[in-house]
Amino acid sequence: MRSLQRRLTATIAAAPVAVVLAACGGSGDDDTTTLSLSHWGGIWEEGVTAIEPGLSEATGITIRGAADGQNGLTKIQQLPTAYDAALLTADKAAVGLQDGTLQPIDTSRIENLDAIPDAVLDGLMVDGELAAVPISYGAQGILYREDLLGKKLTSWADLWDPDLENNLAIGALPSVAGVFVLQAGGEAFGEGPEDLEAGWEAMERLRPNIQYQYTLSSDPLSKLADGSLLATVTFADLGVDLADSGVTTLIPEEGTNWSVQPVGIPAEAENVDAAYDFINYMLSDEAQSAWVEATHVAPASQVAELPTEISDQLLETDDVAARLWPIDWLQIGTEIQDWTVRWQELFS
Repeated sequence: MRSLQRRLTATIAAAPVAVVLAACGGSGDDDTTTLSLSHWGGIWEEGVTAIEPGLSEATGITIRGAADGQNGLTKIQQLPTAYDAALLTADKAAVGLQDGTLQPIDTSRIENLDAIPDAVLDGLMVDGELAAVPISYGAQGILYREDLLGKKLTSWADLWDPDLENNLAIGALPSVAGVFVLQAGGEAFGEGPEDLEAGWEAMERLRPNIQYQYTLSSDPLSKLADGSLLATVTFADLGVDLADSGVTTLIPEEGTNWSVQPVGIPAEAENVDAAYDFINYMLSDEAQSAWVEATHVAPASQVAELPTEISDQLLETDDVAARLWPIDWLQIGTEIQDWTVRWQELFS
């Protein structure tokens, strides 16, 4: 984190850390502020719902939310003043800062920034500025039915095991989940996760194992539980609740890719103060607990004090955090459309 602060020093003027609450009111104030938030559906919408009561009590903010698919950035570009804050995939956040759709984060206004893992923050840096603030992240893993497969999986290379023929679900581009499988192929058969050409070659050989491709990370879970699918690559923490259904979760020793859930602020947002209040609340112990319980991903704040019953459901230990692969989200955001065309040609 100290290296991040040094990079920011030249581009962001020093200012005292502040949380602007006066315009929003508090638990004893009748004044309220409405925050227009673009977010995803599924478990992420459940997460937004889970934090709303505490947010309103702590800050006086109420959320006017709009669930979106994979590309909330396009929605902001089309309606630049419609949203005060947005949950975006990291690749879209990086591109959004570069093209001016998002404003750079004033890090002097963010509490607990030092508590976010360096690897998670560094990927969101664009030309020395922070594109968005992570509120959570999730290590990817292999969720599989060891009981039905009859063997243990130990590495990313095991996704190519012939015994998984027509029994694997993977994410589909343009979702970054598809990129994660390419990185796994580069790690297993190339020079490392950044060796995407080796990943593309490996994808050719993976095709017989793929039963279907998903767009929501939680999609394969029911098929894993009922045994109609033997393996998938998704958030590792999603497998914890499925252990009683026979699902085994593996985070390979060679490291793993990961997804981050960051909040960005549109360049033309009309209520920037409320956006910063929202971000700071999301990094509080209360919000981190509610969000993590609903979404089954790890808190961005490594100092967040979570109830034991919640922390016990997380697999992102310090050891796992140390083995996260570096990810260039700007590269992914810049090239993902070309990769999507190549992907569609591969699977057509």
